Amino acid sequence: MQSYRWQLFEKHEKTATEAFFASIQAKLNDYPAANHYGFISPLLDNFFTENDYVFAALYVDDTAEFIFPVVKYRCQKFFIAWWEIGFPFHSHVNLMQVPALLQEGGEVCNALLQLLKVRFSGWSRFVLRHIQTEQVASEDAGDVAWFNTAGSNINEIVSKKHLRNVQRLGNRLKEAGQELRFVFDGHDLSKALDAFAQLELKSWKGEDGVAILNNAATENFYRDLSLKGLPGNMRVACLYAGETLIAGAVGFICGPTLFMHKISYHNDYAEYAPGNLLVLQMLQVALADNALHTVNFVTRPGWINRWHPQISQLHNLVHYPANARGWVLKHLVFNWRSIKPKLKKLLRVNA
Repeated sequence: MQSYRWQLFEKHEKTATEAFFASIQAKLNDYPAANHYGFISPLLDNFFTENDYVFAALYVDDTAEFIFPVVKYRCQKFFIAWWEIGFPFHSHVNLMQVPALLQEGGEVCNALLQLLKVRFSGWSRFVLRHIQTEQVASEDAGDVAWFNTAGSNINEIVSKKHLRNVQRLGNRLKEAGQELRFVFDGHDLSKALDAFAQLELKSWKGEDGVAILNNAATENFYRDLSLKGLPGNMRVACLYAGETLIAGAVGFICGPTLFMHKISYHNDYAEYAPGNLLVLQMLQVALADNALHTVNFVTRPGWINRWHPQISQLHNLVHYPANARGWVLKHLVFNWRSIKPKLKKLLRVNA
């Protein structure tokens, strides 16, 4: 029978935290970027410096097994506000994984919660968001699109009709005198990130305020990732027409998977679907690399459906404390999650 225990490393105990991450690096290699210290540390340093947090480390049979940050942060939905603890809630953390032992709940999860109840006061919800798993953790959190590129060819993993359309648009661009050039490896990562950020800023993402360069902390976060966080894992894919960058993407290779976190394209080339041309190039890179078995798009954007990807569920691991605050919030969240799909449908009908 396995034994287990949790240890909490405080915010100031960076040396011990880094040592624990280093001791389980081989186990984390296949996990998404958000599970790696090189991603988590810049995230905390740029967005959560004023927050109280610890790192929860799991030992199984006295062997280091898993670690993740537990941050206390304030949430608000309409007129309701509450304190939450868990993996830092931020728009750039949209995919993570946890061991099955933790997903199953039971004694392992309860032991952690008992520690957190002593360490943190005044919270109403514990949550780990966007866990890609076939095992239901707690709440449904949408789904994620991905492609299995192991031992396949492009015709086997995507819609043949959509593939022909994308290839036709690429040929049209070439016929217009634009030579296409795709760069994935072998370029200056920092310069490629700068070029992508400028491209994204000029797109609809810049207009909506969600581009990297719309926020100084977000810009610093990605720069830290490229320089000292995960430079060995980070990739910036660039598709050029002549000397013009017409599409780009930012992602990370973790184990056998290429995780694509951001993608953008040049508005002036929209008629050629440059984003789709870039996706085709990235899939072909993965197909040609025996070490890559999967291309994961981290979320399921609407446009990806035309490629006919494989789909997996995302779940949130959630716990509410057994007190009045937890009870009220649990029912408010449950009712909101029940009403939200109907409200969205009503808004679409009346749009």
